[in-house]
Amino acid sequence: MAVATGDIELQIKGVTEAGAALTNTSENSDTRLRITSLAEIGIVRLVSVKMSRALSGTELTVQALPPSTTHFTGDGGSYAGVVTLSTQDQVLINNIGTCWSGTDQNDGYTIKYTYKIKTIAQGEIVNIDQQTLETVTFTISDAN
Repeated sequence: MAVATGDIELQIKGVTEAGAALTNTSENSDTRLRITSLAEIGIVRLVSVKMSRALSGTELTVQALPPSTTHFTGDGGSYAGVVTLSTQDQVLINNIGTCWSGTDQNDGYTIKYTYKIKTIAQGEIVNIDQQTLETVTFTISDAN
């Protein structure tokens, strides 16, 4: 498995008028997740995802989308939909059989990140001005 992209930047911008709502989100779909899986009959794999630390007042979601090229061959599994990241592993793609994604720049599953302000409780701190570095970890493992 390989994650094909360098660092990505997601930024929520502040408002320009007092009283305006903080509703901005930031999205990025440049990341490609490339895999090769040789599975025996009856064996399936999954890809899980987690982030390095919890965020305060914001959330980071990730979604696996089908590969955008024709190089992907085999049983690529089923997608979990939008996953709100936490520090615990969560399934992103399940039931992966034997497959390979290719090695070209746009090969592999498209990974869509969305960073946004979450619904917050009164008094919760939302810090969108400070640079926050997160590490997102993808893991492939047997599901059985």
